[in-house]
Amino acid sequence: MSNSSIQWTQKTWNPTIGCTRVSQGCKNCYAFELHDKRHKGWQDGWEDAPKQYHKPFTTLQIIPERLLEPLRWKKPSRVFVNSMSDLFHPDIPTEFLDKVFAVMFYMAEVHTFQVLTKRPERMKAYLKDPELPKRLVAESLAIIDQTFKPSAVWAREPWIQKNGQKNTIEARLTQLFELHNSVKHPNIWLGVSVENQAAAEERISLLLDTPAGIRWLSCEPLLEAVDLSKWLLFLDWVVVGGESGAKARDFQIPWALDLLMQCKAYLTPFFMKQLGSVTVKRSKILGENGILHGRLSDKHGGKIEEFPEFLQVREYPNG
Repeated sequence: MSNSSIQWTQKTWNPTIGCTRVSQGCKNCYAFELHDKRHKGWQDGWEDAPKQYHKPFTTLQIIPERLLEPLRWKKPSRVFVNSMSDLFHPDIPTEFLDKVFAVMFYMAEVHTFQVLTKRPERMKAYLKDPELPKRLVAESLAIIDQTFKPSAVWAREPWIQKNGQKNTIEARLTQLFELHNSVKHPNIWLGVSVENQAAAEERISLLLDTPAGIRWLSCEPLLEAVDLSKWLLFLDWVVVGGESGAKARDFQIPWALDLLMQCKAYLTPFFMKQLGSVTVKRSKILGENGILHGRLSDKHGGKIEEFPEFLQVREYPNG
């Protein structure tokens, strides 16, 4: 859909829009606030408002015309899937999920897709469905029938040729699924949000029981100290961030440092995204008791060069 300012990704792709709150991490959701501000603008007379803003954020909207956007991106990119929704929201039909995952598998030799959910129970059930590989192969072949242009895809894969392209992709995907005995790819990363210990206990075990090439956590907004030690041996990436926005809740730098130390102990890549708005406010008043050197210039506290040196860490899976 667009280039992204989110530090751990490069593009966002939103084939659906809208969500409903399920836990404490959703309380001050940026997507909720942004969308409903624009929805109010439409209600107040913004005649040219894009159609998606004609409905409130709590109404989940399917946007099929966005499905094939990743096929048009020639440059390999990290792609955050559904930054303005939750891909496993119950109102998204399984048939549409199949189409989204077919695009991801179809383009996974070019892009890296980053999926994040607060609904891991549905993600697990979906990815473990024994009929899913057949459905994804069928949807991938449908993509070829509809839109395939050799110059626009498989930028890294010269093996794909116009003649025999359907047989090649069908064989490649079938081989991939049989190799892993499940639906997973190293360039399709599946993650869950973990804002507190309760979310960790509820969601991480479900993630670990889900077929995935990369399993990761987004501990943002981090609302308290969290112990991940019993799961880190099986996780591939941990992202940490404080909450941003006018209503941001507290974030303590020692919470992030503790998670960094946990990750180091298990050699799990760690990514410090942002210090959050509360830390920015503190930096202007107290200098964070000497931990921060001066004021933070970014309102989200996202400039790595302004972090305490021990938190200037932005690692990715597989180096």
